[in-house]
Amino acid sequence: MSQHKPAYVAACFDGRRDDVFRRALFPAYKQNRDAQPPELLALVPRAMTYLQALGCVSFRSPTHEGDDLMGSLSYMARALAPDVTTILVTEDKDMMCLVNDNTFVMHPRTLQIFDAAAVEAKLGVPPSLVADLLSLAGDPVDGIPGVKRVGPQTAVRLLKAFGSLDNLYDNLDEVAAVPNLRGAKTLAEKLRKEKENVWIYRSVVALACDVKLELPLSSSSSSSSSSSLIPFMEHLRYLGVDEVGGEALMEEAMGAKGVGKGPYLKLLKEQQKEQQRRSVPF
Repeated sequence: MSQHKPAYVAACFDGRRDDVFRRALFPAYKQNRDAQPPELLALVPRAMTYLQALGCVSFRSPTHEGDDLMGSLSYMARALAPDVTTILVTEDKDMMCLVNDNTFVMHPRTLQIFDAAAVEAKLGVPPSLVADLLSLAGDPVDGIPGVKRVGPQTAVRLLKAFGSLDNLYDNLDEVAAVPNLRGAKTLAEKLRKEKENVWIYRSVVALACDVKLELPLSSSSSSSSSSSLIPFMEHLRYLGVDEVGGEALMEEAMGAKGVGKGPYLKLLKEQQKEQQRRSVPF
């Protein structure tokens, strides 16, 4: 916030993992992870309230994940103003599929910003092929197995040779001729046997960027609509921290006075300095 001073800001939360639409497509989705602690889920509404005190609107869906909501917001920003720069703060590599000339991914800890070149340098494929890559190679973090014995390097070579997952499956007879491909002679048959599963994986890893986003009741009782993008986006405009209610909320959230309030106090101090700078003495 301090470094980039965004005009708009929003946070997106996951809902209950068992209710996400991807479970209907692939029941094993994220089954490899520990269950979400109910006490943590119960705290999410309070976290959204605290973020509001920091000047940040939050979104959550019962059927979609935070990644889908972030993708939907980025699509909305692109539709509203193609020249606006969107930065998606996340360490989830799935989100790299959204990177383009005006949309970037920032790692929340290193603060590294990924453009299209950085995505390809990291994953081996451009943003447009990230979902294809994960469908073939799998994604252990989310419990996506991919094609057996097709690791990231093999998947990258296949996608570079054929250009896309669709074109790969349209030309399986040519896989054996791909140079420097381990097990090329038998790989086509493996891919053919796994075709149905691969397309299921593809539908699971693909982001849903058309989620109908509901504004918090404190911002508006109405939801977004295709005919009224600008008023919706104005609810995301960053106006600074809530100097009146923010202090009390931070005390409640963090306990002892001053503990864990660094980000709030830093933003408040910068906000007050900016107000002083803009004031014109008589």
